[in-house]
Amino acid sequence: MFRTELLEPDDRELTRASNRAYDALIATTRAAAAQGYTRVEPRVAAAAAWSLVHGLAALWLSGRLQRRTGDTDAGSLADAVTRAFVGGVLGDRP
Repeated sequence: MFRTELLEPDDRELTRASNRAYDALIATTRAAAAQGYTRVEPRVAAAAAWSLVHGLAALWLSGRLQRRTGDTDAGSLADAVTRAFVGGVLGDRP
């Protein structure tokens, strides 16, 4: 999705899929803010989550993350990273 040299940038299906994914992300961060789970502005929380996921995936696919951390299970690492993010950014309700 992010290697535009490998994709057709005017592909309507790709655009729709990208928009649906972002819409779900921003809706989630807006709901978290509305319910008092975070004081972080929804667009900032969405950008942080997106960056985290994108970076984790890119590092895993490059093999660099495994060499640095010794992790062998992408799912387990993604779960731990997600829990750390949710606890740190979204946190508990006040």
